[in-house]
Amino acid sequence: MELNSLIICTLTLLLFLLDSSTCFLLSSLDVKRYDCNLRFVASTPSRKKQNLRKRSPLLPTTLSQSSHWLNPDDGVTASSSQPGSNLAPTKWIKMGDIARIESPWISLIAERLKDPERDNVMDYWRIERADSAIIIVAQGNKLIFPKHQFRPGIGRLTLDFPGGRIKNGQKPIEAVKGILEKELGVTESDFDENGIVKLTDENGLYVDSSVSSQKLHGFVVTLNIDAKIDKNKIYSRDYMLDNANDMDVLLKKDLLCLQCRSLLMEWMFLSE
Repeated sequence: MELNSLIICTLTLLLFLLDSSTCFLLSSLDVKRYDCNLRFVASTPSRKKQNLRKRSPLLPTTLSQSSHWLNPDDGVTASSSQPGSNLAPTKWIKMGDIARIESPWISLIAERLKDPERDNVMDYWRIERADSAIIIVAQGNKLIFPKHQFRPGIGRLTLDFPGGRIKNGQKPIEAVKGILEKELGVTESDFDENGIVKLTDENGLYVDSSVSSQKLHGFVVTLNIDAKIDKNKIYSRDYMLDNANDMDVLLKKDLLCLQCRSLLMEWMFLSE
């Protein structure tokens, strides 16, 4: 009996130390070499407001104080309503932060939200990323692609239209010029008289509104026939816009990027 009690006490102590150490390690994680900022608010939070100091005495005071829990009237983050319904949307309430990991490329944020309509509280992860621009480039009847690029997300090379991030405070159309010069080696003087044509709405389109506020801005640029393009920068395969087989291969096999495909199909639809 005494042995069983000793084992139980020992396991309980180990679990407590493991939980506290984990919280401490995460909160004090050295991410400077990645130029990131980690703010860990709670390890395994319950649905109720917690005293982080009591839960994990190893958690630094500065981090425990960074936990802020909001009043029901604060921090409106979303809305819930059925499409086509005449009912006013019910605003979701932000109950508090759980964790936040920031880097120059992406921020990962965990929050506790409440949907008053369903009386449902959930822990939700969302992503903050810079808006992006994708440019369909054509010369005559031929689409111009940069060489295949390695995509870490899927671990392989893919065919994509020129594209990239829009820097904070930068106008999307200004980003287009830099992207095309970097990826294709062309400048504004190589564009035809139409210049840079906006394909999407001026405000852009949400890429995935369920987890991110990132927007996609689509453009079309037609190059002058005599514009010089560095062959070392472009993909050698020709995709002719007036060749049904080329477009079939592009859309059914070669072009895997959904954003690129949707912009191309929209452009083809609008050009009919």
